[in-house]
Amino acid sequence: LRSIFFENIRVINPFSGEDRRQNIEFTGGHFSSPAKRSAKKNNYDLVLDGQERVLVPRATDLNFRVHDSSLELELRAALASGIGTVCLQPDTKPTLDAPEVLDWLSNKTKPISKQIVVLPLAALSRGLLGNGLSDFDNLKKSGCVAVSHCVAGNPKKELMRRALEAARDADLRVHITALDTDLCPEGSVHEGAMATRLGLNGIPVAAETAAIALWLSLVAETGASVHFSGITSASAVKQIRQAKKDKLNVTADVSIHHLYFTDALLQDFNVNGYVMPPLREKSDRKALLAALQSGVIDCVSSGHQPRDADAKLNPLPLAEAGMSTVEFLTAGVFSLAASGSLDWLSAAKAVCSSPSGLVSYETGFTTKGVANGMILKLGADARLPEENMLSSGKNCAFSALSFAAAPEFSFANGNLLSSPWLNAGADYCRTV
Repeated sequence: LRSIFFENIRVINPFSGEDRRQNIEFTGGHFSSPAKRSAKKNNYDLVLDGQERVLVPRATDLNFRVHDSSLELELRAALASGIGTVCLQPDTKPTLDAPEVLDWLSNKTKPISKQIVVLPLAALSRGLLGNGLSDFDNLKKSGCVAVSHCVAGNPKKELMRRALEAARDADLRVHITALDTDLCPEGSVHEGAMATRLGLNGIPVAAETAAIALWLSLVAETGASVHFSGITSASAVKQIRQAKKDKLNVTADVSIHHLYFTDALLQDFNVNGYVMPPLREKSDRKALLAALQSGVIDCVSSGHQPRDADAKLNPLPLAEAGMSTVEFLTAGVFSLAASGSLDWLSAAKAVCSSPSGLVSYETGFTTKGVANGMILKLGADARLPEENMLSSGKNCAFSALSFAAAPEFSFANGNLLSSPWLNAGADYCRTV
């Protein structure tokens, strides 16, 4: 397909606040916005009604992890579902804690770099061991956009303070996964009725809130900027809300699976519900969604942690935590908008403009110029079954769900990309 005409399609641009209907023409790798369709016969390979379609920018994912999986394969999974930029967490092999490792990463991702941007989050401490700090200044010069302590547990308190001071001086944001493991040394799931029923050690909400409180006290003292990644509870929402009222330099995101699932997913020891930080209760899920709508939570991330089949073979709690979610980030968020649980502009901000603003990298979105964006198909009962997933990790509860909005087309720097989604992805596009 070289040319497509989308007639009277809804265009939502969260960078400008635009939300209106217009004609969009894709020809020669570029978007334009003609007043009407060309009268020339066979001028387009395809003409599509825009009434059930929405054009939005490609998404930015702030919390993308690969562990032992193929990085290029996981990036292609993200790309196929409308993601244009990922922030790679530093717990790769090798750990992203030195300039030479960032050079290695740049070379490794070069073949796909024209289609998807990989922004490295450097390790807060060397090897993520919580001891000596990484060299933030040199890591920034080598391309990192923030530093991250993406593993459960706090570093030593003195190191936490020095890290915030160093990050402040280097003008880098610190990304934190808030979980104080001293409060749950053997915990694997949310501390509640489900943990009791399954006979598993729990992780109390206090393990999250205690960690957040400690970081916030240090932010207040140092003036550093901190981003809390993947918050899980109503109590954490209250802390973030108060911190923003107090004018602290604090932002937060929620992982897409925490907006859809609760610890009820663990019923019958379902290992696909075993994630870290853990799924919590229905009241927490509702509070997270409300906080996203109100702006207390800034973004939605994938929290992508693909695992191979062997990693999920063992029963709880011996299996490895994580869920393969990057292919469901855009469908998950925009389906919340399509169902009325979230307004459309808030949804677009949550996965497009807000996360890209936090890493100071705009993905490039215009209706007149090189084509970059994503076409969502609405009301299509879209599905992405396990066999269609591109990620190497099939550890995913989302593959059993249907979605009210999903990517039909993606455009990356003028290239038309195929979609793996059933009932939403265009069959005529899959060979492109």
